[in-house]
Amino acid sequence: MTIVANDALVTGSAHVGIAVADVASMFAVLHAFGFDLRTREQLPAQSAWSNIVAAGDQRLELLEAQGSSGAISRYLERRGPGLHHLCLTVRDLRAAIDVADRNNLRLVNRRPSQDSDGFRVFLHPASMQGVLVGLVQPN
Repeated sequence: MTIVANDALVTGSAHVGIAVADVASMFAVLHAFGFDLRTREQLPAQSAWSNIVAAGDQRLELLEAQGSSGAISRYLERRGPGLHHLCLTVRDLRAAIDVADRNNLRLVNRRPSQDSDGFRVFLHPASMQGVLVGLVQPN
């Protein structure tokens, strides 16, 4: 595979997403290590809640299912709780999508979605050796 790159598109790590079956118990453990809840946001398209916890410059997104029909619920049924995705910050999302296209990487969503972090797309795990990778351009 030949990789066609763009210089310094990725500027940092936005967060690590973790699918949780019991957000309260996971938060209690993380709180013992100094993590605090920063935001709680409903994700209607995924029938889920996003809970951002942070300690220092480290951020984790605790994803909890809301009902039994959404993407996180299906993920928990198939794989159980654990690592869901890695999200990287990019300086230019359009350029990042172009890099993905030039390198024949599958995107989960061609049209960027928006949340409190900014605009994002996801690289399909099949293109990233089993890891769902989000690319977000901050607001």
